[in-house]
Formats: sequence, structure tokens, C-alpha cells
Amino acid sequence: MQDKQYAGFWTRTLATLIDMIILFLSFALLIYLLYADKIDLVLDPSWRIDYIFINYILPFILVIAFWKLKNATPGKMLFKAEIVDATTFQVPSTRQYIIRNLAYIVSFIPLGLGFLWVAFDKRKQGFHDKLANTLVIQPRQDKKKKSALLYIGYFFGSVFIMLLGFVTVMGLLSEMDYIPNAQVYRSASLSDGVKEDLLEKHLIKDINTLVYLHPDSMLSFTDSGTIITKEGIGYFDAKFPFYQVSFKEMKSLEIKPYMKILDTTMLGITSYDKDNMLLIEVFATVNNAEIQSFTQEIKSLWAEANEE
Repeated sequence: MQDKQYAGFWTRTLATLIDMIILFLSFALLIYLLYADKIDLVLDPSWRIDYIFINYILPFILVIAFWKLKNATPGKMLFKAEIVDATTFQVPSTRQYIIRNLAYIVSFIPLGLGFLWVAFDKRKQGFHDKLANTLVIQPRQDKKKKSALLYIGYFFGSVFIMLLGFVTVMGLLSEMDYIPNAQVYRSASLSDGVKEDLLEKHLIKDINTLVYLHPDSMLSFTDSGTIITKEGIGYFDAKFPFYQVSFKEMKSLEIKPYMKILDTTMLGITSYDKDNMLLIEVFATVNNAEIQSFTQEIKSLWAEANEE
């Protein structure tokens, strides 16, 4: 180890970013070549064999293959870094490689703490390294002569960590319903605070009439969006007056898929009056499993209103 040193946090962070870019571009090309006419099937996170193979099995196999052939992934190879057994400093066994790859889950679960641990550990081991008994080493460098590539790593690594932290925090806030998750909310799933805010802003007349709310803002439930009540459909935005059309005014009502995004679909909701003039056109993103019930419920409200 006299001519070697442990690969530090920033080196490994930049190597990971490089690997992610290479993996993304390679898989994007593969998906385009094989599934150009049905790409939504591959991106749809249902447990289809295509989705499982492309998103989980193939990356797992490729990483293990690189480790077996080169003791490193392309990103690590750029820094002449390699994975070794933490005890013997020799090539790890296949069993260690498999454990290390699976242990990424352990490093990721506690808000990525297992990866961040590399920055504080004496031997620069993440949780996945410790579980697999591996190290990442590279040729020893003069501290005064750090490569330009490493300084680039400092910059992009910092940006990556900030983005990861931002996405994690936003995800947690969304899961706890402090901020919207860019999908339709049933009235029953909204907090009392959101409903009271809608009342105060005169967007609904009564809490009991609210059926669905689709916030447009990423940070607030009541800044802008679409409201569907038992009486009709409306759109609100801080820049414009609240606009609502009752179901009784609607001569026709169309609900059609506009764009599929992973496990959700953006639906276009359009209505015309008896003179075939457009009354309202709004969009709502709905979980694929709830599209049928969402569509049926709105059309039932429209049908009931026009039967009276």
C-alpha cells in the first residue's frame, strides 16, 4: 500500500457521476433501438419482465461484469481506482462483488448516509464496502499536485450532493403531504388545512362538495390548479380570477389521455356548450391504476347534473 491510497469521497463521487452518465446514455440508446414504438411500456413501473430486466437485472449484471474484468467501473478507471479485498488487498471474490452491489441498497436507505460515510471513514469505506469487506484504492498522489479532474469532481460532486439533498427533502415533504406530488388528490386525502384554505380563498363553497384537487404548483396546494366539485370543474391561479363551469352548462365532456409519465397519465378534460363552444379545458395527472375510477366518477357527476 506504500504506492497506493484510499480513494476519497470526491474522487468516488465524480466516478459515480461518470458511471451514471454512461449508464443513462447507453440505456437510452438501447431502449430507443428496441422499444422506440412502445417506450412507455419500458418506463411504466409495473412488474413486467421488460421493465424488471432493463431497470434492475441488466445494470446489476453489467456492474458485476466490469468489477470482475477490471476491478472497477468506467468512472473509477478514469482515476485508476480499483476495488480490492479489505484484508488481503487482492482481487475480491465474486461473492464479495455480489454482496457489495446488493449492499448499495443499505447505503442508500438512510438518506444516502452509507455513501456519505466514505468522507468520514479512516479507510474511506461506505456501508456497502464494509458489508462486502472491500476497499477502493488508487495510486498515491502528491497533495500539492491534485489533478484538474479532481477539482472538477469537487464542483460536480458538490452540485450532485445538493441536488440529491434537495430531491430527498422534496420527496419526504411530498410523502408527508406538506407539498403536492404533482398528481390529483381525492378530497378525503387532503388535510383540513388545505380545505380551509380553499374555503377562505372562495374556491369552494362547502368542504363536502369538493371531489378532486389537482395543484399545479410544486410548493403549494392552493396557489393554482384544477378543482372538481360535485357542481362542476374550475381552474384557479393567483394571476387570474377563479373560473368555474358547472356540469349543467356542459353539453359534452371528454376525458382523454394526453401524456403518459411513468406510472401516471396526464388526462385532458374538455367540455363544450350546446353551441359547440369551448367552455373549459384543464389537465390532471392521475395514477394509472385510478384512471378508470377517476373518469367514471366525473362523468357520473356530469350525467347526474344533466338528468335533473
